[in-house]
Amino acid sequence: MLARLEISNFLFIEKAIVEFSPKVNVITGETGAGKSLFLSALKAVFGEKIKGGANTTIRLGADEAVLRSVFFLKNKAQRHSLMKILHKWDILIHDGDDQQLNLSRNLRRNGSDTCFIDKREVPHELLSQLAPLLLDIHSQRQNQYLLKSENHLHFYDSYLRLAPKRKAYRHVFRDLQEQAEKLKTFQQTTHEDSQQKEFLNYTVSELSKALKHIGDYSGLKQKLS
Repeated sequence: MLARLEISNFLFIEKAIVEFSPKVNVITGETGAGKSLFLSALKAVFGEKIKGGANTTIRLGADEAVLRSVFFLKNKAQRHSLMKILHKWDILIHDGDDQQLNLSRNLRRNGSDTCFIDKREVPHELLSQLAPLLLDIHSQRQNQYLLKSENHLHFYDSYLRLAPKRKAYRHVFRDLQEQAEKLKTFQQTTHEDSQQKEFLNYTVSELSKALKHIGDYSGLKQKLS
């Protein structure tokens, strides 16, 4: 659960601290008030690539933008999934209901862009791996995604957990396509060779007929000379 978000010198926000309750939280405001900046800040915390570089997001007049977030890990399954990922990077968290995770990102004018987990510097890649376990963002009119028939197979496979079988099928299908292409090329080459053979046989046959009418080669040579 997202418990706290701190934003400093990010875009036109000089300083903002938002604490979230365990229940429903609603952020309201008129168009242009900056509601979407909170989502932008959250995405940035999770290592999202910033278009145009860090300078485009640092508030005018500031040298550094700082984004910090605190997550409470009260869900046991969520904790275990996070622990598996973090363990690969030698980052340990204990398995308790009071466990929290602190994520932050510092963006500087000199181009420096660093991410941290509990004050330990980590690569952007790691934060990107954590994002699906901690954050689920739904955009406006995203429900229309459900109505598109080209997405239905993906839903079906996801629901039945068929992703590994689908991946294996794609691998076999690609191999089949490659073999089919090789067979097509071979058949085309064989057909061209057959046509060339027929042409050569025809040429030999016509030359043989011509020689019969003219006589043997030596006689033809005498006539030509």
